[in-house]
Amino acid sequence: MSVYLSPFDAYIAAAFLSKSGEQYHAIPAYEFDPRELIEDNGGRLHYFLHCGWGASDRQLVTRRKGGLVGLYGMDTVRVSPEAMKAVDLNINSKDLAHYVRMRESAGLFAHAECHNRVLALDERQRMQHVARAIELMPGTVPVGCDINQLAMYDFDAAQWHFVPIDVFTSNTDNMES
Repeated sequence: MSVYLSPFDAYIAAAFLSKSGEQYHAIPAYEFDPRELIEDNGGRLHYFLHCGWGASDRQLVTRRKGGLVGLYGMDTVRVSPEAMKAVDLNINSKDLAHYVRMRESAGLFAHAECHNRVLALDERQRMQHVARAIELMPGTVPVGCDINQLAMYDFDAAQWHFVPIDVFTSNTDNMES
C-alpha cells in the first residue's frame, strides 16, 4: 500500500497510472479498507511511504508502463485480528523527521500548510494543477538510467525541485531530530 503525506503527489501518481478507460483515484487513508491486504499477508500490513520521485539529471524517471518512479520508505505493521476493524497506521517519528528533512532540503518549508491548500481544492481545480505540474516537468527518461536525484513538486510556486539522491538515502540515525 502506498501512503502519500503529500496529497498532490498522490494525485500526480494517479494521473500517471490512469490509462484510457480506467481511472485511478487518490483516496484519504480513512476511506481505504486494508483488511484484504492484511489477511493476504498473514496479519501484516506492508506500506510504502512516498518521499518523492526518482530523477536523473533533472529529468523524472518513468516506468515501462508509463508511471513515474516513486522513492519510498518501507515499513510493516502487525495487525491483530481484533484490531482489523480500525487499523491505525502510525508513521514513526524517525521516518516522519526524515520526510520533513527531504522536503526542507528542497526548500519546501511550508509543506504541511501546502498539503491543506491542496485538499481544499475541488476536483476540477486539482486536475488543472496536476496537468500544470506534468506540463512543467523538465523531461522524462526511461527506467534503467542512473537515479541521482529526488524530485519534488512545489505546488505553491508551480515548479519542480531536485535534490541529490543522498538526501533520500542518508541515514537519519546521526541527525538531530
